[in-house]
Amino acid sequence: MPLLAEALRQEMPEIELVATTTPVPFFPGFTLVAGGQHLTAAPKYADPAFFQLFSYSL
Repeated sequence: MPLLAEALRQEMPEIELVATTTPVPFFPGFTLVAGGQHLTAAPKYADPAFFQLFSYSL
């Protein structure tokens, strides 16, 4: 667990779950080209707890 998340859990026991993500401009964007189609994306990192805090249909 990253340092800030661990510090929050230790300092504030009422925190039940902490998730770590990358800041918005952390990874550079890129464009994938396949079959004549272009998809521009910017990758992000989120640890598994992120999906316990927020629901996303995949």
